[in-house]
Amino acid sequence: IEKGIYEKSSAAYLNLFFARELPIAKKIFVQPELGISYFLFERIVNQDNYVVPGHRILISPKIGISLIFKL
Repeated sequence: IEKGIYEKSSAAYLNLFFARELPIAKKIFVQPELGISYFLFERIVNQDNYVVPGHRILISPKIGISLIFKL
């Protein structure tokens, strides 16, 4: 949810991805991710409380990498 001086918007996505932990050291891992992000909805309200329709791409690729430290 994002709120500025003139408008407030909210959006939701469903993220589906495959990930694999690859150990670098005993408690440090790298996790590559590959999948898709599916757009669920968006709601934008301007300063007059008027709902503005938004347009987004429904499905987009998701590629990422994470560095994980386990305690």
